[in-house]
Amino acid sequence: MNAAAFSVRLGIPINTLTTINAEHMQRIGSDGVFGLGNLWDGFRDLTELMRKWAQGRDIPWTAIWSREVTRGRAEQPGEHWHIGHHLPHQHQAAFLAQLANWTGEGLGHDLSGRGTIGRSEFRGWHVKCTVRNGKSPEQIAAYLGKAEPNKISKYRKTVPNPDKVEINYGGEGLVEGRRMGIAHSLSPPKQLKEGFVGPHHGLGRRLAQEARQRPAYRPLTSNEK
Repeated sequence: MNAAAFSVRLGIPINTLTTINAEHMQRIGSDGVFGLGNLWDGFRDLTELMRKWAQGRDIPWTAIWSREVTRGRAEQPGEHWHIGHHLPHQHQAAFLAQLANWTGEGLGHDLSGRGTIGRSEFRGWHVKCTVRNGKSPEQIAAYLGKAEPNKISKYRKTVPNPDKVEINYGGEGLVEGRRMGIAHSLSPPKQLKEGFVGPHHGLGRRLAQEARQRPAYRPLTSNEK
């Protein structure tokens, strides 16, 4: 949550949500960076490619991410990844084309769903513009944290998790490797260096409610795009 708020402070807000149904693409035999092998290795390869692609176009790399697993309930069960990142409007088409190349699954024609700017042919990946979707960077961060437990054990009692903003849950299955993270540009040391004190330290239920009620992130101006 603090990283998302900090991205706004830096003027390079997280405004895009890319979802990769990695295990689904392995099942259907998609080519690409994680066609075979360990999903954690594939995830690191993909995010590094995304970082270098952005920096090669002078786009600052600000990103937050999480990995989730669903079993049985979802249309496409298995491990999938959510990556919130900054992507200027004029680079959207190029990013979709590159993502198709990285994953080995071409761009499809289905643009259903509010904010959708691209979806792969066999629904292995999905990209949303969060500005069009009416979601702020903080709301995207809350969504990425939905696999956190709704309840925790405290003093041998089961109590509601005071730091969870997204009240729904899913994707709580085990993953190999790290479960979530943020780009170095949004790290706590960077925040401290900029003198930024995030509003979400020790986030309680009252602040969580306020976060859900905040207005959506304003559309980018032509200069910001």
